[in-house]
Amino acid sequence: MVLERYIETILSGNAPLPLVLCRADIERIVSARFGQRIPYEELPAFAEGNFQYFSGEKESMGVEEVRLLIPRLHYITGEGVVRIVVIDRFDLITMQSANALLKTLEDGIPGVAFLLQADSFVGLLETIVSRVVCVSAENSRLTVRDADMEFARWVVRLRPESLRQYVASGWYNRSDALVFLEAVERVLVEGGFGGEIFDRVLEAYRGIAGTNASPKYLLDGVLMELARLPRG
Repeated sequence: MVLERYIETILSGNAPLPLVLCRADIERIVSARFGQRIPYEELPAFAEGNFQYFSGEKESMGVEEVRLLIPRLHYITGEGVVRIVVIDRFDLITMQSANALLKTLEDGIPGVAFLLQADSFVGLLETIVSRVVCVSAENSRLTVRDADMEFARWVVRLRPESLRQYVASGWYNRSDALVFLEAVERVLVEGGFGGEIFDRVLEAYRGIAGTNASPKYLLDGVLMELARLPRG
């Protein structure tokens, strides 16, 4: 779902699932919700009864702070409107603090929209990713090295029978899987390929980055699409 649709949902008075976003997108949502442009760096000082801002950095959001935070969220003022809660640096939150927030994110609070800022999807804890929707992050497109590109070119060049054997290999590291998909996308652009394979790569990338789905299962689908590409 595109960001604009999330904004429409919030403005209509319906709170979406917790969203993981970059700073610019959180700024857009908050500005649309309150009818004024509010730079992200000014959000900590923004005074509005229907808005709350917290930092997820380890030194400022421990377990006790989370336990005190949750009751406060039920008392944000306003009826018939969506109230906004921003947690900055959510990818730095400790496992203990994340677990303390887990049930609140999973069950939700009526009328409260959680906007969780993250610099990278990869930094999110596995216990959290299945309870949120990853829309955007500052560095969600990972750095791809020359060696990653060469590996992707080798995989794309493999014959279908070799790819089928390669599917049996293990893909259990989320970060490696995302880097591989990024490299494959660039290799496909180099080769002038498009269509269904791009859709499958994007689907796999979003699935690995935004859910707790198995990287191996999603990458198997990409490899099977690669096996269908014409080879010279």
